[in-house]
Amino acid sequence: MCIRDRVTTDGAIAWLRSRDTDRPFMLRVSHNWPHTPVLPPPPRDSLYDPADIPIRYLDAEALAGRSKRDKMFADRHRMCDLSREQIRHVWTNYMGLCACVDHEVGRLMSALEELGLRDDTIVFYNADHGKMLGEYGTGEKGVFDDQVWRVPFIWSFPGRLPEGKVRTDICELADTGRTLLTLAGLEDRIPDSFRGRDLFGDDPAPEAVFGQINYRMMRVAVRTDRYRMDVTWSDEGRRLGEDELDGNLFDLSEDPAERVNLYDEPSHDPVRRELLERLERWQAQIDPYTVMEIKKN
Repeated sequence: MCIRDRVTTDGAIAWLRSRDTDRPFMLRVSHNWPHTPVLPPPPRDSLYDPADIPIRYLDAEALAGRSKRDKMFADRHRMCDLSREQIRHVWTNYMGLCACVDHEVGRLMSALEELGLRDDTIVFYNADHGKMLGEYGTGEKGVFDDQVWRVPFIWSFPGRLPEGKVRTDICELADTGRTLLTLAGLEDRIPDSFRGRDLFGDDPAPEAVFGQINYRMMRVAVRTDRYRMDVTWSDEGRRLGEDELDGNLFDLSEDPAERVNLYDEPSHDPVRRELLERLERWQAQIDPYTVMEIKKN
C-alpha cells in the first residue's frame, strides 16, 4: 500500500463527501510521490520489468560537452559510478512510485464519478518539477533538462474541453490561474497582476518561457519553440559578466535529446545573444529587487 499518498486521498474523498453540496468547490490534492526516498512499497516495488521501460543510461559523451555546473552536479550525485543493473533498479523503483500516484488519482476520479460530480468538475493534473534518473550523471532536480523542466499538464472538463487532444505549443504553470478562472466562468475576477494566459481561449502562445533556480547561485533558463538555453546568472546577488557565464544551448529541432551543447559555438553567437537579451528583459520584469541589488553591486 502507498500509505503516505493513500492518507492524502482518503482525506480528499472524505472532504468531498462531507462538503456543502449547495456551494461550488475547489480542491487541491498534493501527492508527494514520486519523490525521494524512492522506495515504492510492495507490490509496486516489483511491478515493472526493466525490459519494458525505455531506460536512458548515462550519456557520457553528451555530459562531456555540458556546462561546468552540469558536470559539478554529476560529480556530486555520483550516478556515473552506478552499474547498469543499479540504474535499472533506480528506474523500476521510480516507476513504481509513479504507479502509486496513478492508483491514488484513480481513486479520486472514482469518487467524483460515484458522487455525480465528474461531468461538472474541472480536473487539472500537474507537477512542480521532474527528476533526473542518471541520464547525464545527475539524480535530482536543479537542472533544466527536459526530464525536470517539462511536467504533466493535463486538463479535463467533460463537454467543455476536447478529449484526447495533445498540444505542442509552449506554456507554463503560470497559465494555471487564468485558465482555471476562465473555465469556471470567473473571468471578471482575474486580478490584473496575474501572469500567464487562458490556454483554451484566443491568447497566442508566448514566444518563450522562462525558469529560475536558487538565488545565491542563480541559474536561469529560456525555452522557445526551437531552442533551450540555461546559464549561471548571478552569484550572491552579483550579476555575472558575459565572460563568466556558464551555459548550455540546444537546438531542439536538430537535437531533441539535447546532446550537443552549442553555447560556445561561434556559429550560434547570434542565437545565444538573443536569448540572453530575453533573459535580461524577463529578469527585469519579474524580479525588480534582484535587479536593484545587481545594479547596486
